[in-house]
Amino acid sequence: MQPIISEKVETTKLSSQNLARNTSGTDGSQPSSIDARTNSVSDGTTVTGLPEESSLPVRQKDSKTEPELRQRMRLELSQDVPKTERLEAAESLIDTIRTCTVESLETLWEVIDDMTVPEADLESRKVAFNLFQASALHLDLPSYRTKIFNMITTPVDHSAVRHQLMALDQLIQQGRRVSGLEAQLAGFLIELMRGLFPSAERARQARYRREGFGGTQSGDIARQRPDEEKALLKCLSLILSLVEKETETFKAANLETMLAGVASLASKTTGTALMRAFFEIISAVTVHSQIPNSNAGDCVRLLCLIMVDPRYESKANAATAIYKILHSGAWQESLNVLVAEILVDAHRSSELKGSILQLLADSFMDMKVDSARFEVFSEHLRSACRVLREDKETSPILIDSLVKLATTVGAIIDLESFKSLIGAIQTLSKLSAQESVLLPSITENLVKLFLACMAHSGPKTVILYDMFLSIVAVPKPASIRLTLIKLLSRLRCDAGCRIKVIKLPDGQGLAAALCRTRATAANVRVSASPSSHASSGGQSQPSRRIRSRASDIGSKARSRSRSGSRISNTKDRFPSAMEPMWKYDESRKGLPVAPPEDFSSAILVQSPKTKNTGEPLLDLSKWLEIMISELETGNDWEVYSYILVHLPSQLSNCSLFQGQARQISDLHELLNTQLSSNSFPDPPPESGIRRGDIALCLYHSLAMLLAYQDYIGVRQWNRTVSTFRVGIEKFDRVGKFCIHALALCCHEIPNIIENHINVIVEMMQKRITQSDLAMDILEFLGGLARLPEAYDHADVTLRQKIFGICVRYLQHAREQRKMHENEVTARGSGSSADAFRQSKQPQIDQAQRNLAEYVFTIAYQVIIFWFLAIDVRERNRHVGWITRELAFKSETGKEEVDEQSLVLLDMMHRTAFSDLGETFSAPQFSDPERKVYKGTWLVGMSVITAEVVMDEASGRAECGQFTKRQASGTTHAVHYHNTIETPLHHVKESRLISPESVKEQFNLYPSHMVLQLISTISPAPAPLQPIPLPEDDDFTNRALRLFDSTDTVDGHKAAVIYIGDSQTTEEDILANTEGSDGYNAFLSRLGTKVPLKNIQFNAQGLDRQCETDGSHTYAWRDRVTEIVFHIPTMMPNNLGMDPSCSKKKAHIGNDHVKIIFNESGLPFEFNTFASDFNSVNIVITPEAHTSGASFGVDRNTQKLTHPTSTDETERGQEASATDCFGYYLVQAFDSYKYPDFSLVASPKIISACALPGFVRQLAMDASVFCQVWQYKSLGEYTSSWRFRLQQIIKLREKHANVNASANVDYPRGTDEGPSSYVEGGQWTGSMTYGGMAELSKLIASLDFTRWTK
Repeated sequence: MQPIISEKVETTKLSSQNLARNTSGTDGSQPSSIDARTNSVSDGTTVTGLPEESSLPVRQKDSKTEPELRQRMRLELSQDVPKTERLEAAESLIDTIRTCTVESLETLWEVIDDMTVPEADLESRKVAFNLFQASALHLDLPSYRTKIFNMITTPVDHSAVRHQLMALDQLIQQGRRVSGLEAQLAGFLIELMRGLFPSAERARQARYRREGFGGTQSGDIARQRPDEEKALLKCLSLILSLVEKETETFKAANLETMLAGVASLASKTTGTALMRAFFEIISAVTVHSQIPNSNAGDCVRLLCLIMVDPRYESKANAATAIYKILHSGAWQESLNVLVAEILVDAHRSSELKGSILQLLADSFMDMKVDSARFEVFSEHLRSACRVLREDKETSPILIDSLVKLATTVGAIIDLESFKSLIGAIQTLSKLSAQESVLLPSITENLVKLFLACMAHSGPKTVILYDMFLSIVAVPKPASIRLTLIKLLSRLRCDAGCRIKVIKLPDGQGLAAALCRTRATAANVRVSASPSSHASSGGQSQPSRRIRSRASDIGSKARSRSRSGSRISNTKDRFPSAMEPMWKYDESRKGLPVAPPEDFSSAILVQSPKTKNTGEPLLDLSKWLEIMISELETGNDWEVYSYILVHLPSQLSNCSLFQGQARQISDLHELLNTQLSSNSFPDPPPESGIRRGDIALCLYHSLAMLLAYQDYIGVRQWNRTVSTFRVGIEKFDRVGKFCIHALALCCHEIPNIIENHINVIVEMMQKRITQSDLAMDILEFLGGLARLPEAYDHADVTLRQKIFGICVRYLQHAREQRKMHENEVTARGSGSSADAFRQSKQPQIDQAQRNLAEYVFTIAYQVIIFWFLAIDVRERNRHVGWITRELAFKSETGKEEVDEQSLVLLDMMHRTAFSDLGETFSAPQFSDPERKVYKGTWLVGMSVITAEVVMDEASGRAECGQFTKRQASGTTHAVHYHNTIETPLHHVKESRLISPESVKEQFNLYPSHMVLQLISTISPAPAPLQPIPLPEDDDFTNRALRLFDSTDTVDGHKAAVIYIGDSQTTEEDILANTEGSDGYNAFLSRLGTKVPLKNIQFNAQGLDRQCETDGSHTYAWRDRVTEIVFHIPTMMPNNLGMDPSCSKKKAHIGNDHVKIIFNESGLPFEFNTFASDFNSVNIVITPEAHTSGASFGVDRNTQKLTHPTSTDETERGQEASATDCFGYYLVQAFDSYKYPDFSLVASPKIISACALPGFVRQLAMDASVFCQVWQYKSLGEYTSSWRFRLQQIIKLREKHANVNASANVDYPRGTDEGPSSYVEGGQWTGSMTYGGMAELSKLIASLDFTRWTK
């Protein structure tokens, strides 16, 4: 048979671009495309299709010619006309009928009806088809559409099938032309597909055998597809077009038949183009329709083949198609095939199984809402996992997909399914083998699963936790272990033992020490760079690095970089095989996803408190053992360094390791051994890290173990103190931290410190040449002086050593001052050349000058603290040595004593033989109704006032009062003359009495008291003679009032602020009027609760009259220092009138030092209380979050009781603060203007018992530091005592020349002989301390009228 379609018929582009390429392709792998310009296919045949409707001419009805045309048709096309003539006549009408009317067309179809039936010969049908094509405008008429469709679909021989399909394609592209015929067309194409497949497959295989499978022809001419294959591809293309454009066509039986045929044929072919065509049809059905249940299994199998066959580029589309089937009504059938058939098939590839697991994971979110689906899915999952565990192939892709599935479904599936899933992962990963196929992405997904399970399922969390431990416990690639270690090191628990994973542990300071921050890693430099080697003639030089890392990295490491002095030159870094695997980077928090914000209620930490609860428990002892092992071996530097940095932070949460006595003891022993014997692992040479950097990290961990006193014995604590002591001089960079740790030990284990205190101070004596340790040593000694239990039994040499350290630092501070003065002088004079040379000299940084001033200040304070700490019976033994050491030589060689030294001498003068407290003036001397005689003198560096009150009845002296104003204090003493009664035989004295004084027979005057107490007939040089002060002089009275209003102690203030659960804003925090029991217990021992109304001491701005700032506050005082606390919770609120609590803010906003009791459960933000005085925030945080809960306090008696004791006999009994409230983390955050100066610049953990004293000392040190820093633009810091001394000096400057006295230095005695004394500014003689003077000055020395009234 000949084709009925002209070979000049054109075809349009196929609707499916993929199948159009397949149909026209040149070979099985790279099909050719249709030329869009000529629409010619690759075999060279050009065909024409039905014309586009828009290109047809507009038909105009002609009433004159149409009847003639119809008449002509009846005559020339009659069946009586011979066939040849009839066909010629029909062809001649093709152009004519394009413009004819409908009536003429109807006549045409009527007369040639016999030419369109299937029984007509092929040539007649061909001519009839051309006539139909010419009249395409009217094909929307149902009768003619049916006729042409029947004519096209009439069976023809295989050589014409392709053209037949092209004609059908034209009809399908213009969809309305097959309206109503879709079912017939679909049926025809399905049958045609089945009929064409055998011949197409035979032809394709014959060609491959002929040309060689997979081979290519030589030359530029590509292989041609067999016509049979092209026809089949065209048929499949038409089916695809119908699926895409005529969705309603393939419903019910047609769709099932078609899909069954597609699946059947696909299973029999190996042709790439055919498989791609079958896949496109199924994929289109999933998009435009729904796979019937009966076909789902076959379709899924075909799609699975596509997914794993490398010849196909549509793997993602195949997966998408399966995904859609899983979400259709055929989900159960498709799930059966995927899980029960393919996954369990040992012969299937891991890649396919991995892809299926990924599909299941993607589909799960929809399955879980349908309980029926979810149950079937869970059952299939368990079956698949059992089979997969027996699979010998362990592809990372399969494991990765299995883990992704677990990540998606793990948190919701039942526990048995979860165990099966995790068991399969463990088995396939070969966790017990030396080498693992785990990938970092796999472990990251396991971490995601852990975080998802934490909130809902404790048993699942425990399973994953044990799995993680098994992974990190054996040698594996560091990237795999680090992913899990990052999670494990972030585990924390609250006071209720509930688990949480924190976002970022507090380890950035130590990370900087190990060059694991962005700034520090980029700034490690090697001086022996290639250029330096070249300059040295090729000779190898020792590699040295230039680093300016502080010995103790504190809070500044989190907020700003202190590495400005480093040389940023990354090309000169140590050679490294690879970049570090972990760094502290703000943009990456270390976990693949953010952990939950809240503590989990589904799982608890294993501890004595939780052992009988029946809840799922995490055993942290195993994790602790792993960290101990890593610290001991240090085999993997990346893992070792990570644990070094993060172990201290985790140890600070001591509730996390409750009950782990053996492991804690082992860790304590290991740290002591490694540090004392210097036996810890070496860092890699290329890391640029020194052993001292590692030692610093280990010391941080050792200090955190102070919170585990119940697990460590006395012998071990003695060893710990020795380890800290040795660290002061053994390792670079750790001396500062070791001093801080010893200061903490003084509060926590004073009985242990007492055994070592002499050796510790000796060690500090050896380090006084290290100026960077000066303030740390002095702060340690100052705090120690207030803890007598830490040195009670120390020998007498301890004080001498401490005084020696302080004197040496005073000398150093003076040298620094002198350098600064010389520098200022040099800058103000000299030529430009001199200035240039001076600019090249090292300049003393302003901050260093301020630190030197702080050292100068606290060195004097430490001497004062320790002098007062000496028993009063022993103090005089130290006065001579201290006095000698305070003097220094000026530039002229003259010995001098500065003001601060005079203050110290004054203090010793007052306290060397007395431990009396503050004195007060007798009330009768301030009674305005009583007559009082008073005189005031300047005596040396003191102001003495003698007062006598008159007895109204007798008119004689009742008593006298002696007041001595000194820099360090004021002494009031009542003076009585114990006169006996006049004997009977005593005659009455006769006096010459002036008439004005007859009525006043007063018998005692203030000058008599002064003469009796401070004067003898021994000659006194003029400088030592008292200087009387005028009573009516404004300058004198003003100076005395200012002197008397100045405290006799150094006054400090600090805010104590409570932050409740989840509070973050200033308004919410300041509105608190009460705190937790732990906060109240802390306050009660921080100071003494004192009433504010009418108090006589400095309230530091709090109202003392109307109680507008509350009725009480807390304060603390000793003989040297006083601190008053501003406590918002004790201040009244008026939220209606003052919602922002501005009155409270007025106080705390002016406090340089703030103590933040943070029970919010959130990190504290430094600028929460923003002000110009926001200098130092000492943040106290419970090591285990309590949500501000009330416990452990008897509300009636206010006594602390055992809160959660398991012992019935202990419950309700009085307990210590540590028993009730545990431990707290303390850390100081200071302004960017300040350097790190506090011993809690890095976080420290301390017990509730020791917390108040520890924090109070911190606050006072911080207050002194801030005051010194604030004085930097005004000169030297002035204490209260020094200010009082300055007022005395002003009085001497005012009155010194009166009565020939002079304001000069005290004469100084020597062992060699008498020293000179001064009178009127001139050296005139000599004297001894015994009082003997040259005879020429005897009268002047005896004349006491010069300084008496």
